[in-house]
Amino acid sequence: GLGPCAVAYAQYVLDVLKHLQDEAIYQDLSADGAAAEAKISAQLIRHWCQDYEHVVDDGMIKYIRTQLKKTANDPF
Repeated sequence: GLGPCAVAYAQYVLDVLKHLQDEAIYQDLSADGAAAEAKISAQLIRHWCQDYEHVVDDGMIKYIRTQLKKTANDPF
């Protein structure tokens, strides 16, 4: 995942921690807030499947829909 460059492990760890602590990228959510976001995400994925099922392989759409069903009750 690093592409054509290499980074020393210690620097990589520091960069990751800085990235993960950036509130512009990540935010803490309550359990209810996380559940609401998960439902919104699932709905967006369902709409995407409907919009693109004519161009995406049937097996891929079936896989995505199966995974959505598996995680419907507990997306975490």
